[in-house]
Amino acid sequence: MTLGSDDRCFVHTIGGPITSGTYTDLGRITIPGRSADNVVYFVLNRTINSNFENPFVNEIPAYFSFSPRLTIESDALNDPAAVDENGNPLNGVLTVSAFGAHIFNRSLGAGAFEASFDHSSAAASTGFARTYFAALGLPPHVINQLYRRPMTIKLGMRVAVRGVSFGQYLYSMRFTGN
Repeated sequence: MTLGSDDRCFVHTIGGPITSGTYTDLGRITIPGRSADNVVYFVLNRTINSNFENPFVNEIPAYFSFSPRLTIESDALNDPAAVDENGNPLNGVLTVSAFGAHIFNRSLGAGAFEASFDHSSAAASTGFARTYFAALGLPPHVINQLYRRPMTIKLGMRVAVRGVSFGQYLYSMRFTGN
């Protein structure tokens, strides 16, 4: 994998193994402390444009996956009671997968070319609600502090491709709260 000059691109060789990348801090927003009481809700807009190509005489596998990621940074997550599912301290940072993932997996025949375009918007059913954080195992006093202190949310993504001659992945989020 070769990163582009902006560290958000990579080169993939058709016919080679799966090429993947994880990108963090593509965009960020800081929610001021005490500006939301119960939920930080988000709407995801995504656009995926890709070309699958097989210039060979044999069938090859084609694979594409795109998974948005969100990282929450907050002093509240430095509390010793803020731990992950394995009991490890969060150290001020919690990273979760966001909805909007896309997976394409199939075989491409000899000489095949397929273009794909998809654009969609989706609203989180729960968002970053108190019940969401409780389901992750965070205790009530940590959850209370999440809403009382600034919370920075960073956008990221995981991408993996095989048999892709061109791929463009765009997403944005709109945040609201109560």
